[in-house]
Amino acid sequence: MTEPTRARWLDAGASLLLALLNVILYRKVVWLWWTFDDPFNLHCVMTHHAIDPFISRAFWPQQLFTPLMMTAFSAEVAAVGLDAARWYAINIALAAIASIAIYFAVRLFFDRLPSLTAAALFAAAVPMCSVVVQLSTVHYFISIIFIALATIAYVVAVRRNSVLLAIVSALCYLAAMLAKEVAVPLPLFLLFVPKKSRLVTPHWIALVLYFIWRRAVIGTFIGAYSWVIPPGQWPELMLKLPWRVILAMAGANLIVGLPLLALMLIGVVLAARQSRNALLLVIVGAIVVMGPILPLAKEVNRRYVLVPWLAWSVAFVAGAATLRNPRHRALLLGIAPLLLVVTNRQEWTGEFATRLRMSNEARFMVDMPTNGLLARPTTPPATMRELNWVKIEQIGRPAGASWYYDDFYLCSHDISGKRLFVYDAPSKSFTEITPRAQEFGKRYCGSIRNGVPLFARFRFNDPALYWDLGPYTRGTYTAVLADGYEAFKIPQKDALNLPGLTSLPIRIRYDSPEGWTTYSPGFDLDVKRQPSFAWRR
Repeated sequence: MTEPTRARWLDAGASLLLALLNVILYRKVVWLWWTFDDPFNLHCVMTHHAIDPFISRAFWPQQLFTPLMMTAFSAEVAAVGLDAARWYAINIALAAIASIAIYFAVRLFFDRLPSLTAAALFAAAVPMCSVVVQLSTVHYFISIIFIALATIAYVVAVRRNSVLLAIVSALCYLAAMLAKEVAVPLPLFLLFVPKKSRLVTPHWIALVLYFIWRRAVIGTFIGAYSWVIPPGQWPELMLKLPWRVILAMAGANLIVGLPLLALMLIGVVLAARQSRNALLLVIVGAIVVMGPILPLAKEVNRRYVLVPWLAWSVAFVAGAATLRNPRHRALLLGIAPLLLVVTNRQEWTGEFATRLRMSNEARFMVDMPTNGLLARPTTPPATMRELNWVKIEQIGRPAGASWYYDDFYLCSHDISGKRLFVYDAPSKSFTEITPRAQEFGKRYCGSIRNGVPLFARFRFNDPALYWDLGPYTRGTYTAVLADGYEAFKIPQKDALNLPGLTSLPIRIRYDSPEGWTTYSPGFDLDVKRQPSFAWRR
């Protein structure tokens, strides 16, 4: 067997191992159903044309711009319909393809073992547990696949001095950004590929085109779909952000996750020590991969750090590959993935349990009798509304079943004739409590303290809604919408970007540390006519 043939077989074997790793780690996702933004995306693609995500501002009320995600949803609807198990199987396949693409991209710079380790570290990453269980995060995989393809095409273009391949790389880069904005910093990394930096020019053109396109469609360069961060909060958030990213990377079990990151830090330090250029690359890398998550610095979800984790993993293997002692190199490259698999399994247990409950709630909502009422589901309120559309318009089930998120619903609605259901966690099933519903409602409504002090102030400065609640600094505040039909725990004082908001039927709930609860009256905020509103008791 010739050396090139042997190399191809080894690369094929590495690819197979990575595919199997993804299947073994995440095979249970095929048990899940529609959760989070999945029903919303289904509603969008099933009521619009395939071109609309690329050209219509009405498609992006929250000022996101990820049209290739919607293209993926359209393609999957056409290919497998509403068979959720097949959608999740496609998610696993895309995760495997992303891992393999990373392997071949890293393989252009390092030997086979470091490249395989980098790809395995990506596949078993803590953030992957949050991404692979959610169909509406498919754009992370699409973006990372195109990032890897853009890198491969660019490196080969540099080695062959091929302008055509550089253009192909730039087109892949544009596709990666159209899938997810996490790809934006890529040209800054490509500048560190030795020689032929002029071949990065098509990428800068693609970047300018992307931002012009984004501005033309959604009306802004950055977007406004997150918590508002006033200038005075930036210093504190910037100081806290690295630690929040570390916690998100480490996962649920910090006893294993933090030592793993410390071990990987050895490789990162080794990589930075190679040369001044390598140190600069590590510093630039740390800055640019954090850039896309800065607008989300107040709330660092696991999935936000998937790309920073990928950069961290590549930096780790780059440093480990410099060790001259083969045993030390193999030991460092072998221990990290093993520790990560342990961390991954710890994270997966909690993440999958939460998503399984949401999936069970979604299925039950579709199957509930028309007079059914589901109490306090874990599934987000917006998901339930869109799921109801899928149930009626696409599955063909009758309307009527409903739900509530706050027990005040029992105080403000007549539930006679309704069958009330609650989720039973031990059995992972739903229990009917209709005979006890009236008694429970009377007891809860009678326990509310109506005379205690409470105030609420709101101010709308499009697109941001500001609020200030009090007078209590301890305890929990909840925004209760439509008298309990929806509810969200909120900070005592903060602001959230809500593009397109015109009115809001809201009341404020306060739960004291001592165990009592009070509510404000219901306010129908008309933020356009009256942008400022205050109430006090």
